[in-house]
Amino acid sequence: MRCWDCEAARMEWSEATRYIPFGLGIIEAEEVAKRALPHYIFTEGDEIHREGYCTACEKWVDCGKEAMKRTPDWVRNDPYLDDGDGEYPFIPFQAMPEWMFEQNNTGRTLHNNTGYCPECGARVTFKSIGRGYKSLYDRRFLFRWHKSACKKNTLVGLGYDVINVWRDFDPCNHETPTRVELREVAVIEYGRGGDRFINQYRWCDMGGWDLQWEHRRQCKSGWAPGVSFQNGVQTILDVESFNEAINETPFATVLSEVDPFVTCEAGSYYDRITVLERIAKYPCIEYMAKLGYTHLAEAVIDRQTKGLVNLRGKTARSVLRLTQDEWGEVKGKKLEVTMGMLEAREFCREHNIRMNMEICGKLGRMGSWKRALDDILHIDRGANLLKIVKYCIRRDVRIYEWRDQLQLMQQMGMDLNDQQWRYPKHFLQAHMELSERWNAVITERKAKEEAERQTEQSSKIAERIQSGELDEYFFSANGLVLRPMFDAAEVILEGSRQGHCVAGYVNTYANGNDVLCVLRYENRLDVPLYTVEFGKDGHLVQCRAAKNGQGPVTQKARDTFWHLHSLMREELRAQKAREQKAKKRKEKAA
Repeated sequence: MRCWDCEAARMEWSEATRYIPFGLGIIEAEEVAKRALPHYIFTEGDEIHREGYCTACEKWVDCGKEAMKRTPDWVRNDPYLDDGDGEYPFIPFQAMPEWMFEQNNTGRTLHNNTGYCPECGARVTFKSIGRGYKSLYDRRFLFRWHKSACKKNTLVGLGYDVINVWRDFDPCNHETPTRVELREVAVIEYGRGGDRFINQYRWCDMGGWDLQWEHRRQCKSGWAPGVSFQNGVQTILDVESFNEAINETPFATVLSEVDPFVTCEAGSYYDRITVLERIAKYPCIEYMAKLGYTHLAEAVIDRQTKGLVNLRGKTARSVLRLTQDEWGEVKGKKLEVTMGMLEAREFCREHNIRMNMEICGKLGRMGSWKRALDDILHIDRGANLLKIVKYCIRRDVRIYEWRDQLQLMQQMGMDLNDQQWRYPKHFLQAHMELSERWNAVITERKAKEEAERQTEQSSKIAERIQSGELDEYFFSANGLVLRPMFDAAEVILEGSRQGHCVAGYVNTYANGNDVLCVLRYENRLDVPLYTVEFGKDGHLVQCRAAKNGQGPVTQKARDTFWHLHSLMREELRAQKAREQKAKKRKEKAA
């Protein structure tokens, strides 16, 4: 047997052509592609007496004003009812109630208007004959699947480039100018893998461009559903041919249990070629599908097995990498093998833990179990993981919840081997009690840290006052007294009594970035009146009464007070400047 992983041994194009079923015509592909191409009505005549050729029903239809206003029969009736001949005719539109048709149908048939064909109901764009469609063309990429012509359990996928060149359209000829070219071939042989060929333009040695078949290394379509191989080119999968091709093949056995195409969305899709090639390359996917291990089969298709599955295994036990005893337990207890179970089993092997497959399965269904067990070993290297897992399963406790309990014990400095808290009879109750204790400790620590911070801030404020830095903020006039706040506690108390946010400025006050003062009546120094903030350079930032109000003192009285204060401050600063100059002269003379 050839090595299918070796690029040099891949199938040649001449060999691949033998697999293509004889008689597959371009005409059949063209008929399928027409259903997905946009439809037009090419019109002529004025708005009242207008007719047009519909490319969907391939008929001349009345597009006059009265005809477009009428509600056609296909709106009121079910278009999918049997018409008596036993066949369901192709209907290029989606059935809708009458009110929806009347709401969406404008009845306008001018050039580039959109609407519905009054005859067949197809969604169409109106184009005037002889105008605007000479440079118009529509392009789609159609992919169809077929059974191989010469080998069983082998599929052949054919990709067609379908183009409607409307400049060649002649309404009198009643033919849509459609060009169909075979551009892609995929041969998927079960048990061996797949090959993919692309027919693309290459520069010839003789000069000029020519279509040449080229083998691609990856068996993955570049023109997969949801992705355009060129701007404006939509990829279409013929689902009917796909289902017919995989019927009565191992591919159908897998996809009947595992259908990755059901939930795919635009931008997050499954490439049919990739999925089929994956199933063909690894028969273990079929084994797992037959055994009912659908999650494992999906993981193999998605390449999410993390090395836990032997993709080249010939039996179910070898595929799952299970020992004879483990496989006997799985079959005897009829356990469902999941990726979580295999991951738990691998974890036990790495850490030399004797854990049966049933416990591994229950562990694998728990969330974040692996990280939780790693954290437990980091906290307590001698922890009995098997005992912990059994305890959690018996008590219906998550592994990460038990880890949190151990972390609480460690943070509180408790004995980690204290069985009363390590394996409590009522875990939830014990965990809540320990959490409350820890919260109390945290609250106490925060209160202590806050007190230490306030003490430090108060010392900085006292240092500013004692150094004379804040002398200019001690002032009285007109029955009002201004002074700096003496410590952090007073700032917080002032904010509480006044109902505003001055307490949030303690740190900036202590660090010298602003100055916080109180302004009170001279005969009521203990009663809060105004809280005042000055900037670092001494300018007045704000003066607020209780709840950021204006207070009882009039604006005029306050302006007079601040004017007198500014005069005092300027005089005080000038006096300090004179004293400093005199001091410098004295030091220089000495």
